[in-house]
Order: sequence, then structure tokens, then C-alpha cells
Amino acid sequence: MNGYESLFDPPRSAWDAARRAHSMAVLWAFATVLTLVGWDLFPDQAWQILYAYVFVSAALAMRTLVKALAAAHPTWGWTDFDRALQQRPRPVVRPAGLEDVERAVRFGQWRALDAHVRLRPLLREAADAHLTAQYGRGLDAPPEVVRAHLGERVWEAVRPREEPRDRDAPGMLLEELAAILTILEELQRR
Repeated sequence: MNGYESLFDPPRSAWDAARRAHSMAVLWAFATVLTLVGWDLFPDQAWQILYAYVFVSAALAMRTLVKALAAAHPTWGWTDFDRALQQRPRPVVRPAGLEDVERAVRFGQWRALDAHVRLRPLLREAADAHLTAQYGRGLDAPPEVVRAHLGERVWEAVRPREEPRDRDAPGMLLEELAAILTILEELQRR
């Protein structure tokens, strides 16, 4: 018991219930001893002491009764006020272009035309950014230089080319895309 529990919180376990019952008994015994000591020290105020004892005993009995009811009926829950003050989870905000990239990857794996029109420009943009950052010139450099810096596998994905003749042919495999992106990441680390 941490002292911050609500009056209406039900006990979480039998151990909590036993501790609460024990604490109530200790409080009632303390009130009784205090009453007897007060009765003995101040016999002329015996009625006031008796009234105070009855009031404290009634308050302890009422608290015990409320705790027992709370344990027996755990359906007492949060009020609308409690729910209004509860912090709501914030919606997950995805980066602006992430859905476009996901869509390009999804479509690019199914059709050669989508791989050429949607996925290839993204790969060219990544390769161009890498070349510009590392060497000061992007894909506009001579093709031999670009091929030497990027490697054959990445060059095949980003080299200038015409639209595929068979537009409905299978697109780029996810494994191939993952390999190209891994190569670009490794080149970036150099």
C-alpha cells in the first residue's frame, strides 16, 4: 500500500486485502487504547471521549465496509471525468514520402513498366545523391566513371535506358532491390 490509493480501489491480491484488514484493526486498537487512556486521565470529560470513540469507530467501520464493497464489485471503473483527463495516444506520423516509396516498391516488383517509371527514378536519385556527395558530380558524369564508382550491379539498375518492350514483364525482385540498396549504403560508408 503506497498511501496514494483511492478509497474505492479494490485490493489487488489477497495479500493486499489482509494488509488492509490488519491496518484497520491496528487503527481501531489504537483508537481504543487512546480512548481508555483519555477516560482514565480526564474522567470529567468521559462523555466527549466516548462520543469521539464512537465517531472514530463508525468512520473505521464505514471505511472497511466501502473497501469490502469495492472488492466485491470491481466493476466500479473510471468516470467520464477520469477518461477525459487520461492522455490519449498520439497518432503515428509517417514521413511525407514514405507511402510513395512503398507504393513504388510494391508496384515495381510486379511490372517492368512500373519498375522503370516508378522505382528506377528513386534508385537514380539515391545514386545521384551519393555520387554528388562523394565526388562532386552525379549521374551526369561520363558513364565509365559512374560505372566505376557504383559497380556493375547498381549501374545496371540506374543506367539510362528505354522503356521495356514488354511492359507487363515481371518487375524488379525485392532481393535485387535489397542488394542494390545495400551496395549503395556500403558505398556511402566509404
